[in-house]
Amino acid sequence: MGSSSKAASRKSTASSSSSSWRTLVHGCLGGAMAAGENVPASGGLAQQPPPIVTNNDLPLAASNSNLHAFTFAELCEATEGFACCNQIGSGEFGTAYRGFIEDGVRPGLPAQPVAVKRTRWRVDNCVEGMVKEAMFLGELQLRHPCLVRMIGYCCEEEHRLLVYELMDHGSLDDYFFKPFYRPVLPWSTRLSIVLATAKGLVSLHGAEKPLICGEFNASDILLDSDNNAKISLSGLRLDTRASDGSVTTTRSRLGTPRGSAPEYVMSGSLTPKWDVYSFGVVLLEILITGMKWVDMKRPVKEERNLLEYARPNLEDPVKLAGIMDRALKAIYPVAAAHKAALVTYKCLHVKPEERPDMSDVVKALDLLTDAVIKEDQLPVPAPVSPNSNMHRFTFAELSAATGGFASGNKIGSGSFGTVYRGSLEDGFRPGLPAQPVAVKRVRADDYHSEEHLKDSIFLGELQPRQPSLVKMIGYCYEGLHRLLVYELMGHGSLANYLSSDIRVVLSWSTRLSIALATAKGLLSLHGEEKPLISVKFNASNILLDSYNNVKLSDLWFARKYGKGDDPNVYTLITSGYGSAPEYVMSGDFTKKSDVYCFGVVLLEILTGQRLAWLACASEQNLRNLRPRLRDPLKLGRVMDPVLKDIYPVAAAHDACMVAYRCLHASPGKRPSMLAVVEALDLLVGVTIADEVEASQTSTRS
Repeated sequence: MGSSSKAASRKSTASSSSSSWRTLVHGCLGGAMAAGENVPASGGLAQQPPPIVTNNDLPLAASNSNLHAFTFAELCEATEGFACCNQIGSGEFGTAYRGFIEDGVRPGLPAQPVAVKRTRWRVDNCVEGMVKEAMFLGELQLRHPCLVRMIGYCCEEEHRLLVYELMDHGSLDDYFFKPFYRPVLPWSTRLSIVLATAKGLVSLHGAEKPLICGEFNASDILLDSDNNAKISLSGLRLDTRASDGSVTTTRSRLGTPRGSAPEYVMSGSLTPKWDVYSFGVVLLEILITGMKWVDMKRPVKEERNLLEYARPNLEDPVKLAGIMDRALKAIYPVAAAHKAALVTYKCLHVKPEERPDMSDVVKALDLLTDAVIKEDQLPVPAPVSPNSNMHRFTFAELSAATGGFASGNKIGSGSFGTVYRGSLEDGFRPGLPAQPVAVKRVRADDYHSEEHLKDSIFLGELQPRQPSLVKMIGYCYEGLHRLLVYELMGHGSLANYLSSDIRVVLSWSTRLSIALATAKGLLSLHGEEKPLISVKFNASNILLDSYNNVKLSDLWFARKYGKGDDPNVYTLITSGYGSAPEYVMSGDFTKKSDVYCFGVVLLEILTGQRLAWLACASEQNLRNLRPRLRDPLKLGRVMDPVLKDIYPVAAAHDACMVAYRCLHASPGKRPSMLAVVEALDLLVGVTIADEVEASQTSTRS
């Protein structure tokens, strides 16, 4: 529709905008019903003829709101033409896309990421539903910051789109129950999410016209990139019934209810206690079990209905431990979890009058949050022993040491956090000399990051008897701040050398020395009373000082055992690639798994390329490259071209054969790490002797 016709339409209807608004509301709700009127649980609202909605209705409805009207071209550009790679969800009425609104698109609207919902306008009642959603949320979000913010809309010819703030981590339902990897949320983060949700429900219940969310569940809780929670009312129909005689705006999902309160299933009765029951379901799923309400695919028949399986165990702290989310690996505050389970138990009471009010639920969860925060602020527990030689720093000290974590001091980032260059001045701690350091700022919102922190401290204490490990100087464990302080390895990781655009040429003898020192480090870890196996060891775990001396770093102590392995074997999981086939296929591992990983590293040292790069070229992938390692005639096609053939051919071929044997698909046919060390030690000795002889010959001549 052209802008002139739109303007004319607005002008002609300006005098009756309020009555049109009421007409639209009535039409979208399917007709107001008497307060307290019940409906059959299976049928929901009585069916009304769909109202007639034109292209003018949405702009008219939104004209008095805080929403922005976008053109279809603007939203097409924001989503890169609604590219498949930007699709973030799909539902009954349409598909949602990730987008970005640039500065200047609308006055007063800052640049920001957005979610653009593209409706299927030909679906019955879709236009009516869109009008309802736009005008309802446009007004409601002004009073309720707990709701996902609607930014604007597009109603242009056949196009119907809604624009929301982007909640980057998606819904809580997706985060927990969709079949793709997400970091395990620690229990304290889950508690913060459900508390924010409970506060949102209290806000909605306390409105002048209370909003009962009805069949509320984890898919209606959205998380931003910091795991802050907001409630989404998107894509739901409304009615105005309430069992207490008041006019209540209520939403109810089309289709089969998930975890609906018994009184609604039986009689269609609507009260705020319905939301209390639904919230109890969310608590049971997210804070307690980590399991979906109903899942017929669960192998244990008794566990398929979560309420029947779990609710009888909520009151008993001993039985509770048996139903807590296994992904937490028993790392949660036991007393607080039991109190949360009691709140859940009360919310799920079959009688509405026996359930607490949402305000009481908020008070209970607030107290639990305060207790958990205080517990988090206590000094770091074991594995730091009283006799540890590590220093404990304050966050302010490390902030000063890194220039406020300035971007110019950033030297790397990985799965668990970001590393900054810093400098400790004299007087920081008694007996601690001034020195450059690497300060790793660990993310505190992820269970795996907390595990990494503990494992790093464990390895830091191990370092005095394992000199192959990077020396850990200290740590910070203050509030939500988690930091680790290491000696600074001036040349960074071997991976940086191999992937740098500006290649620093490492000589043949230097490469052999790096490979030998790495092998000795792994052998030493294998020799611990409880052997340490790295499983995913790679070039990013090899750090070089300013003299190219090697130390190992960034190993994750995963407390995971392989099938049939000795439970006294500790396993270090790192964040890389190139794992042994047996580990990739079945999760099994032995010391020979590290031998395979070392073979990958040795191959990279010889070729001068990361395995990830080799895998991109069909003629140079690992499967095709391995046979070349044993053919001396193909040595030139394997070795790093920057060496310009300046290496002893026989020794280079012998090194290729070591890599060849390490990379055997069968663990039993790989050499031991000791045999690898002996072979490389011999090659280093021969290389040094050759260099000495060459130097003497050059001097004589």
